[in-house]
Amino acid sequence: MKRKATKIVLRWAIGAAVGMLVSWPVLLGLALLMLVVIILSSSGGPAALAPPALAASSYSCTIAAAGSPPATPATAAAGDYAGITLNAEQMKIAGTITAVTKQMNLTLRADEIALAVAMQESHFDPTAVNGPWVGLFQQAPDPVTGLYTQYDRTDPAGATRMFLDQLVRRVPGYDTDPRQNYELGEVVQESHVGQNVAKWQDMGQALAAVLYSGTPPPQVNTTCSTDTTGAPTEFDPGNIISDTVFYNDSAFPDVAAVQAALDRIGATCTAPTCLRLDTYTPAAYHLDWCKDWAGPPGPQSYASILFHLGKSCGINPQAAIVIVQKESQGLTRPNPSAALTGFHCPDTGPGGTANCDAGSAGVWAQTFGMFQALALLRVDPSKVNYPEGKTSNILWNVAESGCGSSPVTVQNRATATLYTYTPYQPNAASLAAYPGEGDKCSSYGNRNFFRLFTEYFGATGGGKPTAVAVSANGPDVTIPNNAYVTPALAGKTIKAPTPAVAKGLAAGFAVLGMPYVWGGGGSGAGPNNGCGRGGGDYNSCGTEIGFDCSGLTAYVMAQAGFNAPDNSGTQRAGGVPIPWDQGQPGDIVGFPGHVAIYLGTNDGQRYILEASWVGTPIHVVPLTRTDYDNQLHRYWTATNSA
Repeated sequence: MKRKATKIVLRWAIGAAVGMLVSWPVLLGLALLMLVVIILSSSGGPAALAPPALAASSYSCTIAAAGSPPATPATAAAGDYAGITLNAEQMKIAGTITAVTKQMNLTLRADEIALAVAMQESHFDPTAVNGPWVGLFQQAPDPVTGLYTQYDRTDPAGATRMFLDQLVRRVPGYDTDPRQNYELGEVVQESHVGQNVAKWQDMGQALAAVLYSGTPPPQVNTTCSTDTTGAPTEFDPGNIISDTVFYNDSAFPDVAAVQAALDRIGATCTAPTCLRLDTYTPAAYHLDWCKDWAGPPGPQSYASILFHLGKSCGINPQAAIVIVQKESQGLTRPNPSAALTGFHCPDTGPGGTANCDAGSAGVWAQTFGMFQALALLRVDPSKVNYPEGKTSNILWNVAESGCGSSPVTVQNRATATLYTYTPYQPNAASLAAYPGEGDKCSSYGNRNFFRLFTEYFGATGGGKPTAVAVSANGPDVTIPNNAYVTPALAGKTIKAPTPAVAKGLAAGFAVLGMPYVWGGGGSGAGPNNGCGRGGGDYNSCGTEIGFDCSGLTAYVMAQAGFNAPDNSGTQRAGGVPIPWDQGQPGDIVGFPGHVAIYLGTNDGQRYILEASWVGTPIHVVPLTRTDYDNQLHRYWTATNSA
């Protein structure tokens, strides 16, 4: 089914009342605002949940240590700042924000941003509570990732430190970023209404000008890599979720763990009829593709039903939870929809609208129907719309939209199953607009599945890596800490022989996770489909973009300002021969029919950056092969410092 997305507004609706005077015009305005929230919260699309959180460890950045001594608040008199009157208590809190900013060696602009955001979020009230959002910056903790759990959120110093930590992680170049302060604050808050902070920008600047005295310190060194969770965060139409994750019926150890997930995701739903709080009675069934019901009889929690149906049909209950939410916002609505999971709701109505089977309505029928349908598609590939391993034209939207389709190579049965359940792929406008709406050709079901699963439970096992932001600080390069780097080297900093080679290595690390493509790259070119060099062999000339082994090594050299030959044979035959005991990062390791970039040693172990073979993404691994050349091949020189 195709569902339209709604923006996350609940938090701002609650917070809008902070600091307002009670008068009948204001009360009327609040009533209208809450009416909008009720309407939006009852429409299709992702639930009105807290903004998706970035894990506290999502970037590898150097900042001041969290254990530094308490900040002594900066001081200034109460009064008018850019037209905003602040009392003595608010000034004390503003002084604490400034003191923490300076203690972390951040610049005046960081202070301006933090002051403006804190004013919008809480009017400088560290005790402000709006549902799960607490404190100066209205932070909601994520116990799984550790986000906003380092300090007490009602402690103004701790809350400020957590906000600023996210600022330098997410916007390493914040001090010179051309965007406005409110836009940078929105990168951290992810409220989708960050423009509300704009009205406090002048106040933040005026206040910081008084509180932040002295010479601004140099900006903290923030050489950032990529997401340390190893979870690719870009949607891949051919690999939405892996079979391993989708068919993991042991993702939850017990019913209590399922209940905890429902309570976390559906926390805003408190009516006794909410899915997480009500009880439902399963019916008997006997199918060849699902085991008979083995759970308790009679009325029971929805968590119990999800857990036992998952075991019965071999489907991950996490996937079921996400489908419930993306189809009908079932976990956050007080009255679950008759079409809770979208089961038996094909888009065959007038104009491609949903045409739901009334006989499949209701919580049990919808939930059981979904589980058994997903299980049937696993065992009977003839019922799959777009088989894995083949390239199929998948619609952008309902056929009646006239938007057409685009070829997708479906990589696994789980992704093929999702396309059978929801037979559309999101277009660029849909992906860019998440969680909002794109254009007339946008669909949202599979986009929302991927994004919500990632938000609720972490990696889907599918997707593709985001662009990796890797920068070199002189000859030093921080290796990304993600799933494509062996743990022993993840997040470590290596020293290249020159800044130029460091730049090349950073470019190589930036394509970690990209697929191996036969013939990909070539003569220093960037990633491509390999058709020019691969001639259609293996996976060349297809839809995948990437590098082969020599394409990657030549690309690294080109980004460093040097030339390397076009293929592995000529790369092994050329360059300056270097004994292994004199090898340095940026040299090329040769093998029979293969090459890789040498990264040096760590604790006595040699490591390489390589594109190894079809089906294996570009990665950093230990050098374990023993058939390497008896010397390294060097194409860089110390004289080029570009």
